Amino acid sequence: MSTEAIPAGFEQAILDAISTNTVVLDSHGVIRFANKAWINFACENLGEPSKCGVGTNYLAVCDSASGEHAEGAKAMADGIRSVLAGQRDEFVIEYPCDSPSEARWFTSKTTRFEHHNTLWLFISHEEVSAHKLRDAQLVVAHAKVEANLARNNFLATMSHEIRTPLSAISGMARLIGLEDLSVGQADKLHKLKTAVRHLSATVNDVLDLAKIEANMLIIEQAPVHLEELFDTVASMLQEKIREKGLQLHLVVDPMPAGLLGDATRLSQALLNYAGNAVKFTQNGSIVLRASVAAEATDSVLLRLEVRDTGTGMTPQTIEKIFEPFVQTENTRSRDIGGTGLGLAITKKLAQAMGGDVGVDSQHGKGTTFWFTARLKKSDEPVVAASETPLRDADQALKRNYAGRRVLLAEDDDFNREIGSILLQNVGLVVDAAEDGMAAVDMAGKRAYDLILMDIQMPRLDGLEATKRIRSTHDGLALPIVALTANAFQEDRLRCLHAGMNDFLTKPMDPAALYQVILRQFERSQPVTN
Repeated sequence: MSTEAIPAGFEQAILDAISTNTVVLDSHGVIRFANKAWINFACENLGEPSKCGVGTNYLAVCDSASGEHAEGAKAMADGIRSVLAGQRDEFVIEYPCDSPSEARWFTSKTTRFEHHNTLWLFISHEEVSAHKLRDAQLVVAHAKVEANLARNNFLATMSHEIRTPLSAISGMARLIGLEDLSVGQADKLHKLKTAVRHLSATVNDVLDLAKIEANMLIIEQAPVHLEELFDTVASMLQEKIREKGLQLHLVVDPMPAGLLGDATRLSQALLNYAGNAVKFTQNGSIVLRASVAAEATDSVLLRLEVRDTGTGMTPQTIEKIFEPFVQTENTRSRDIGGTGLGLAITKKLAQAMGGDVGVDSQHGKGTTFWFTARLKKSDEPVVAASETPLRDADQALKRNYAGRRVLLAEDDDFNREIGSILLQNVGLVVDAAEDGMAAVDMAGKRAYDLILMDIQMPRLDGLEATKRIRSTHDGLALPIVALTANAFQEDRLRCLHAGMNDFLTKPMDPAALYQVILRQFERSQPVTN
């Protein structure tokens, strides 16, 4: 076997082939070999190789370090000395070493070895800045997730704590209104109801915007019936329209069949516009119109607009009208009120649906607010649902379903009392449970035609109570409707995922309550002749 003499400089060539910064120290800590990567780094950070190149005592360099990284340099020197003293075979440390242009992190590994009875140290420095950055990003991302979770829990708690008593106040006011009242009492009750509506709208705006800002908005894809949507919005405006003597016109231009989108978000955005139009219009008319702004093969850019003959706005107001907490001129704001959040919410909703917002206005001559939203086209035409109108649901319940038994699970005493009265008013038989545990127990002992289930309750919440009821054979087909103060789509999805059939928000509106109950009865217990 032939042997070939090792050429001079072979050791240095091996070191230079190593990509990490590498040096070899003698037993005194003096650098005897250094590769190109080490020299280049020394020149970049220390100015010249003589400060950390061959012949330099590396221990002395570490001992003389000052500034914010002095502690890390001292730890490096202590570790190297412990290896030299035989206290350990190797030493690993992670440390910062800033270059002139950026912060950088390295992992250094010191290993001892002997050659010809002489002790040597092999030291490598590998840059781990990218890993460190990823770790930092993961920490930040985790912190954001935790912060969002805490914020979401806070919003859910605040929503429940505010809307639950508000629901009780609203419900009591409605019940008082059913009694024989004097003129003075009726006037006081009207003012109370007005204050409750204003407070409810303010709470809804604040909580809705907070949830949107927390990225908790989910846009669903379901059939959209624009005529029905317009009718619903119009029904919500009728009382104010009638009080002010205004005319309301609904115009739906020809549309492609089978549109899919989020009808709830479309209604909310349109109602924000229409509500403002009613506020700022003292006489004349309001027009709600739907048209096609643009059409593609698989989608439609829908344009919804609200035109009024109100006071209009100045150019200065238009520039900032869609920003949160911005109202129109202060004098009108004091007269009419409002949080200044409705338009900001509409803008965020429109953008979430792939559209935008805008306004055209002349001061003293009226305003047109518009927003767009992209709706998908369905492969099959969407047939409009044939449901009993809201105003007739109570009569249909009395006529067709009187005597049906309903379980109301609600932990608030006032809301339990109000809910029981509302149900009894349409001929239903009511049992009440004060928490989820009691609801599960009662559902196991008696057959019910429907359960109204509050979500946040002590001992056992409504979601878990629903799951337990559904786990029984008799509970599979039982209609369960959620009662909750959390009104966003993800809250609805949580309820449906738990096995609930429908969803009602607080404060509870009697017409909506009767409509949901009627819908569930018609689906599960059709009227038989």
